[in-house]
Amino acid sequence: MQLRDKHQGTKSLLVALERTKQPLWLAVAREVNRPRRRQRDVNILDIDRCSQNGETLAVPAKVLGTGETAKKVTVAALGFSPAARQKIEQAGGKALSLLELVRQHPEGKGVRILG
Repeated sequence: MQLRDKHQGTKSLLVALERTKQPLWLAVAREVNRPRRRQRDVNILDIDRCSQNGETLAVPAKVLGTGETAKKVTVAALGFSPAARQKIEQAGGKALSLLELVRQHPEGKGVRILG
């Protein structure tokens, strides 16, 4: 895959995602490698609406803090706004980087893409 982004952190993430050769992580890599103007940001409201309690989500974009959630979910994203991170952690969930999630779930089992 040709790397679009010049940011070193994004490059290392894309290399790690491709190294797994798992369909879920390859799909996340394609989304992360899109031009920034085409990336879809996800709000807390979307996470609350589309997830179930205890679920693990991979968001190949930035998570923003609009909305509220009471669900305990693990969310891994390219980035979080401070309000989004606070709301996820207040509900009892976890806010991780995508790289941390890849290390925890190299096979991609039990992870769902949102965004």
